[in-house]
Amino acid sequence: MPRIRSLPAAIGISSLIAGPVTLLTIAAAAIATDPTSFLSVRAEGLMVAGVLFVASVPLGALAALLPLSLSAVAMYRLGKYAPETRSPLAWAGVGAVLGFLMGFAPIPLFLAVEAPNSAGIPQLWLGIPPATACALLCRLILVWKEEG
Repeated sequence: MPRIRSLPAAIGISSLIAGPVTLLTIAAAAIATDPTSFLSVRAEGLMVAGVLFVASVPLGALAALLPLSLSAVAMYRLGKYAPETRSPLAWAGVGAVLGFLMGFAPIPLFLAVEAPNSAGIPQLWLGIPPATACALLCRLILVWKEEG
């Protein structure tokens, strides 16, 4: 994977996966809730899913751009002074925490999504995989000047 020294480029590239990962998270939650419901999917349903998947790229990028920018700039600057925070695990952890906290926003991104199952898993958990994936991808394609 190419390494990028430009923080804005790394943010832009990694924000593109927010929408598709969100859709995959919702689909996984729906399958976990009722595995038999996906056995009767027809071709029309797959076409709609494909269109939604493609449309989720720019929409998800737009929704992820501000939180990803703020957190990536903070982590990048922190990494200049504390090299141990450059770890992909640290970036993934910050992404997971911020993804969870985004569920508490006044207008949460997942407002229209019901809880994935009757066991009481709240919808705010659905923000964790996209935020973690975006933070991790941003870190994996980013390089500090000292790293070479």
